[in-house]
Amino acid sequence: MDTLRAFGVSLLLALVAAGARGAEPPNYPRIADEHIIPAYEVLAQATAGLNEQATAFCTRPDAAALRSLREHFHDAMDAWQSIQHIRFGPVEFLMRNYRYELWPDKRGTVGKHLRRLLAAQDPAALDPERFAAGSVAVQGFSALERLLFGPDVSPGAFATGEGARYRCAVVQAITGNLAHMSTGLLHDWTQGEESHRNYFATAARGNAYYEDDRDLSARLLNSLYTQLQVAVDQKLDLPLGESPEQARPKRAESWRSERSLRNIRLNLLGTRALYRIAFAARLDDKALDRDVESAFEATLRALDAIPMPLARAVNDAAGRAALESLRAEANKLKALFANPVPQSLNLPLGFNSLDGD
Repeated sequence: MDTLRAFGVSLLLALVAAGARGAEPPNYPRIADEHIIPAYEVLAQATAGLNEQATAFCTRPDAAALRSLREHFHDAMDAWQSIQHIRFGPVEFLMRNYRYELWPDKRGTVGKHLRRLLAAQDPAALDPERFAAGSVAVQGFSALERLLFGPDVSPGAFATGEGARYRCAVVQAITGNLAHMSTGLLHDWTQGEESHRNYFATAARGNAYYEDDRDLSARLLNSLYTQLQVAVDQKLDLPLGESPEQARPKRAESWRSERSLRNIRLNLLGTRALYRIAFAARLDDKALDRDVESAFEATLRALDAIPMPLARAVNDAAGRAALESLRAEANKLKALFANPVPQSLNLPLGFNSLDGD
């Protein structure tokens, strides 16, 4: 493992460990400094490494370089999934959240727009500024996964034949865009008087972004709950369907790269870390805290018991039974954050973008 990837892994481990509890009231700068900013540093490092490897691959598109590029894709996607639960703030600026990953994609927008981009063979469309201002469907991980994974993807697709060089240029446009967004996201959190870290630090007295510390706490809690909703209602329910006959394996997130369950696991670890650093010590009901911790553990155990990739498990008897167990445990966990936890914290859960789905 090279130095960059080792740095990324160590920071991801620090993100999970950052959930250590304390008896003090909420310390918003600490949440930013120990939970959010380190994760965005990982994302910036991982996407930079992905972009560097894309350049190396396109210089010499052989099997070894493609394997390495896929490994870097996984590193960067790990980083994104680990902090996907922070669903407000700078990640919303310039539609970054959708540009990182357009999913769910019920209308097949990513495929349509990617095919259109590849067919156009227009180098001007890949100019960084023009590309970033164009279709969000082709700018991030969803489109990149289609280009790098699947039974028909080989180094030859990027080395010879019509459109091979342009296909590689599209890969580089996407990885460059991901790296640029991640640098900007980290900058918006850490640099200058208008940094989002400063908004966290001054939330108690109100600022241009938060009415008060209660507003910030509510947004953090809503963001945590929404990520659990996404994990259950979209990442599990969409591919599972109501029965084996209604299973839709290609509705699973990241099914081409066979990392659907890996994504959910990272979502759970990230939300648990946020719960621990932001809310656990504030619960008056310590039995409820134990229930939450037990629910996280039960959900992770159920996930780790699934014997195959999610997209295969939905149509396999043993795999589907394991997925149903995971869904049951995840729903119990989600239910704790739907009512008992907000009630104990005396915080409104509020509206989120999934409520109307």
